[in-house]
Amino acid sequence: FMFELRDYQEEFLTEILESIKINDRIVCQLSTGAGKTVVFTELIKRLNSRTLIIVDSIDLVNQTVKTLERQKIDVGCLLAGNKKFPTNLVVVAMTKSLWNRRKKIPFFDYCIYDECHVWEGCKLFEYLKGCKIFGFTATPVRLKRNKIDEEYSEVETMSQWYDDIVCGKPISWLMEHGYLIPEKNEYIDFDATGLKTDASGEFTASSLKEVFQSETYKNALRNTFDKLCDGKKTMIFTSSTETNKIYADLFFDKNVKTYDSVNNKPNEREEIVEWFETTPDAILINTGVFTKGFDVCDVEVILMARATKSLSLWIQIAGRGARKTSKIEKPYFLLIDGGNNNEEHGIFSFDRDW
Repeated sequence: FMFELRDYQEEFLTEILESIKINDRIVCQLSTGAGKTVVFTELIKRLNSRTLIIVDSIDLVNQTVKTLERQKIDVGCLLAGNKKFPTNLVVVAMTKSLWNRRKKIPFFDYCIYDECHVWEGCKLFEYLKGCKIFGFTATPVRLKRNKIDEEYSEVETMSQWYDDIVCGKPISWLMEHGYLIPEKNEYIDFDATGLKTDASGEFTASSLKEVFQSETYKNALRNTFDKLCDGKKTMIFTSSTETNKIYADLFFDKNVKTYDSVNNKPNEREEIVEWFETTPDAILINTGVFTKGFDVCDVEVILMARATKSLSLWIQIAGRGARKTSKIEKPYFLLIDGGNNNEEHGIFSFDRDW
């Protein structure tokens, strides 16, 4: 099972290898669904040096290790219970496991930080002496603002940690050339006046609850679903685990399941994902769990039943619908914006100048 790089992936990889010759830390931006894992797997093969891969969930540890093993790459993973650091050529680890052993991290030539817009892993950089760093992400932006004084604050930017950025082809190009499925935008009309933001810039949990659990919103959500989505494989993204339960009751007569850390046990995840993969009219309700590393390609509807100030989150969620599939006829996917997110961030396929 060998990966064959597409032309745009090869072009992207060439630019990355050129940039790292003169820069120590670079951001590698490639759109959701364009093959980020394929590119960094090939990058690891070409570097053929001791490489550390930092990911932010146990699912991504397992997924990355499996992918590299299939490519016959010598890979090990550092898990919470490990007494010793693996001596493999490539080591995959979660930020938390590395942080707990930060003084004992051995020398690596290179580090790949996946989903680098999360930033939690940046605090490890000072312990990676002499190591060149590639940060991979579809969305190299931050929402968080840092206070300068009583009156002013500034948005965090990737340039605080990285020297250069290399961008792959934009979403619109990938759609035009048949690598991603185009979106068809639909909207839920609702009253957003109750939404309030907190100090971090995101909407407050209480105002999200008030707006998106209201009877008028629930009615609008159900009416929109009945009009546009009935019988289609649908993912509904919400702002809280409490809302998940309420929406599951709203769709009591449909083929619906929730998945989150409150309403489900962690060991249910695999079973629920398998159910979703094999059920044509399934509705899966979740709170940002399946925003990355989730590759069910025949999703026909992404229903964003929440508002967010995070451009990253909006693009990651919308991108779940853009993957190609041979399982069903899928000329487009429905992107139903039930939180004024298109107005806030621009449509999913808009060409952004990262």
